[in-house]
Amino acid sequence: DITENLKTIDDIPLFIQNKDFPTEIDIRGEVFIQNSDFKGLKDKFANPRNAASGSLRQKNSEDTMKIPLKWRIYLSMVGLIIVTFLITGTATYFNFKEQNEVYNKERVKRKAQAILSSVHYYFQQEREGEYFPFYTKNFDEKIKEFSDIHSIGINIFDLNGILITASNIEQFEKSSIYKAVPEKIKEELSQGEQLAVSDRTEKDRDHLSVFAYLKNLEGQPIAVINVPYSFDIETTRREAYSFISSLAKVYTLMFVLALALGYYLSNYITKSLRQLGARIKTLGVNKKNEPIEWQTND
Repeated sequence: DITENLKTIDDIPLFIQNKDFPTEIDIRGEVFIQNSDFKGLKDKFANPRNAASGSLRQKNSEDTMKIPLKWRIYLSMVGLIIVTFLITGTATYFNFKEQNEVYNKERVKRKAQAILSSVHYYFQQEREGEYFPFYTKNFDEKIKEFSDIHSIGINIFDLNGILITASNIEQFEKSSIYKAVPEKIKEELSQGEQLAVSDRTEKDRDHLSVFAYLKNLEGQPIAVINVPYSFDIETTRREAYSFISSLAKVYTLMFVLALALGYYLSNYITKSLRQLGARIKTLGVNKKNEPIEWQTND
């Protein structure tokens, strides 16, 4: 009975997964051994056919499960390569996602800082008596000009958080998620925060809004400027997948090269041991034995 030995062969399933099979069934198969693997067993068996059938007829099924050292080394290398690629790929994806979020936040903050500087410079040039021209036509047109230059919306609120003007009133009323300055933002600004950032996700879009004080020549807050920016989350996800897809092509090539290198190294590492094992098998007590020559200093 070679049933237990057959169970040690991974390619033979232990269970039939398909439930639709007849009550009585005949299963036939052939077991073979490759010539390259037979070379390590030729001292024990006359030919590959005898090696395959003889291995199955062994009384100890554990002998059938024995894997040559070179294959254990090779499989260990392959496993290590796969795990490394999975960890690297996962880490790369999340790092790309995080860096993309940081880039968007820093980008809108740079735009807000540039607009803030432009508005302050305009105030210095256009000051009228004791008041800044918040409600003048020139100021309204200037805000729209700054918005066009930087390709981003601009909203101006008073210190109570009520809207004074916007670069695009219709767009503000239609899609702005902040109709007034949030209390949390007012608290952050009052505590000395130069640029307060709010991040919210609504309807598959990520909304970033930067708030900052507009100050008079004495450095006192006189209004709040808001620079809103939103982007499609799905677009970001597609960019990440595109990046990972390109990276996967490189990884695939590296994986193939690593497999070839692993196979070469496993053979190279075990070559001397295989030669030594073959010589040891020829040694005998009652005969003259040739010395075993070792060409390295190991």
